[in-house]
Amino acid sequence: MNREKIMPITLEFANVIVEKFDRIYDGNKNNEMFEDNEMGLFLVKDNDYKGYLAIDNTTGQCWCESYHNKEVAIKYLYGMGAEEAFALDKKLSQKMEA
Repeated sequence: MNREKIMPITLEFANVIVEKFDRIYDGNKNNEMFEDNEMGLFLVKDNDYKGYLAIDNTTGQCWCESYHNKEVAIKYLYGMGAEEAFALDKKLSQKMEA
Protein backbone atom coordinates (compact mmCIF):
# COMPACT_ATOMS: atom_id res chain seq x y z
CA MET A 1 0.00 0.00 0.00
CA ASN A 2 1.35 3.40 -1.00
CA ARG A 3 1.77 5.81 1.94
CA GLU A 4 3.23 8.72 0.01
CA LYS A 5 1.94 12.09 1.18
CA ILE A 6 -1.16 13.30 -0.66
CA MET A 7 -0.71 16.85 -1.90
CA PRO A 8 -3.72 19.16 -2.23
CA ILE A 9 -3.55 21.05 -5.52
CA THR A 10 -5.70 23.44 -7.53
CA LEU A 11 -7.85 22.36 -10.44
CA GLU A 12 -5.62 24.47 -12.69
CA PHE A 13 -2.50 22.54 -11.63
CA ALA A 14 -4.38 19.25 -12.08
CA ASN A 15 -5.13 20.34 -15.65
CA VAL A 16 -1.41 21.03 -16.21
CA ILE A 17 -0.55 17.48 -15.10
CA VAL A 18 -3.28 15.83 -17.20
CA GLU A 19 -2.50 17.90 -20.31
CA LYS A 20 1.20 17.11 -20.00
CA PHE A 21 0.36 13.41 -19.67
CA ASP A 22 -1.67 13.67 -22.89
CA ARG A 23 1.28 15.27 -24.69
CA ILE A 24 3.81 12.77 -23.34
CA TYR A 25 1.75 9.76 -24.38
CA ASP A 26 0.67 11.21 -27.71
CA GLY A 27 4.02 10.85 -29.45
CA ASN A 28 5.99 13.12 -27.08
CA LYS A 29 7.42 15.15 -29.95
CA ASN A 30 9.11 17.56 -27.51
CA ASN A 31 10.57 14.85 -25.25
CA GLU A 32 8.66 16.28 -22.29
CA MET A 33 8.91 14.68 -18.89
CA PHE A 34 7.08 15.34 -15.67
CA GLU A 35 8.79 17.70 -13.24
CA ASP A 36 9.32 16.41 -9.69
CA ASN A 37 6.43 18.54 -8.39
CA GLU A 38 4.11 16.93 -10.98
CA MET A 39 4.80 13.40 -9.70
CA GLY A 40 2.99 11.95 -6.71
CA LEU A 41 -0.48 11.66 -5.20
CA PHE A 42 -2.78 14.64 -5.58
CA LEU A 43 -6.23 15.60 -4.36
CA VAL A 44 -8.32 18.37 -5.90
CA LYS A 45 -11.55 19.86 -4.56
CA ASP A 46 -13.74 20.23 -7.65
CA ASN A 47 -16.55 22.67 -6.89
CA ASP A 48 -18.20 22.18 -10.29
CA TYR A 49 -18.43 18.41 -9.73
CA LYS A 50 -19.16 18.89 -6.02
CA GLY A 51 -16.54 16.33 -5.16
CA TYR A 52 -12.88 15.43 -5.37
CA LEU A 53 -10.50 14.48 -8.14
CA ALA A 54 -7.88 11.94 -7.06
CA ILE A 55 -4.73 11.83 -9.20
CA ASP A 56 -2.10 9.11 -8.82
CA ASN A 57 0.88 10.20 -10.86
CA THR A 58 3.49 8.32 -8.85
CA THR A 59 4.56 6.35 -11.93
CA GLY A 60 3.91 9.01 -14.58
CA GLN A 61 0.75 7.22 -15.76
CA CYS A 62 -1.62 9.88 -14.37
CA TRP A 63 -4.51 7.78 -13.03
CA CYS A 64 -7.47 10.10 -12.36
CA GLU A 65 -10.75 9.27 -10.62
CA SER A 66 -13.58 11.49 -9.33
CA TYR A 67 -15.43 10.89 -6.08
CA HIS A 68 -18.10 12.71 -4.10
CA ASN A 69 -16.55 11.73 -0.76
CA LYS A 70 -13.10 13.02 0.22
CA GLU A 71 -12.31 10.01 2.40
CA VAL A 72 -13.06 7.63 -0.48
CA ALA A 73 -10.75 9.64 -2.77
CA ILE A 74 -8.00 9.29 -0.15
CA LYS A 75 -8.63 5.54 0.20
CA TYR A 76 -8.34 5.21 -3.59
CA LEU A 77 -5.02 7.07 -3.59
CA TYR A 78 -3.75 4.79 -0.83
CA GLY A 79 -4.54 1.65 -2.78
CA MET A 80 -8.27 0.86 -2.72
CA GLY A 81 -9.30 -0.48 -6.12
CA ALA A 82 -11.29 1.89 -8.31
CA GLU A 83 -14.35 -0.39 -8.49
CA GLU A 84 -14.44 -0.83 -4.72
CA ALA A 85 -13.95 2.92 -4.22
CA PHE A 86 -16.77 3.77 -6.66
CA ALA A 87 -19.12 1.35 -4.85
CA LEU A 88 -18.26 2.86 -1.47
CA ASP A 89 -18.63 6.41 -2.83
CA LYS A 90 -22.06 5.55 -4.23
CA LYS A 91 -23.13 3.95 -0.94
CA LEU A 92 -22.01 6.94 1.10
CA SER A 93 -23.60 9.41 -1.34
CA GLN A 94 -26.92 7.58 -1.06
CA LYS A 95 -26.74 7.72 2.74
CA MET A 96 -26.17 11.48 2.60
CA GLU A 97 -29.18 11.96 0.30
CA ALA A 98 -31.50 9.95 2.56
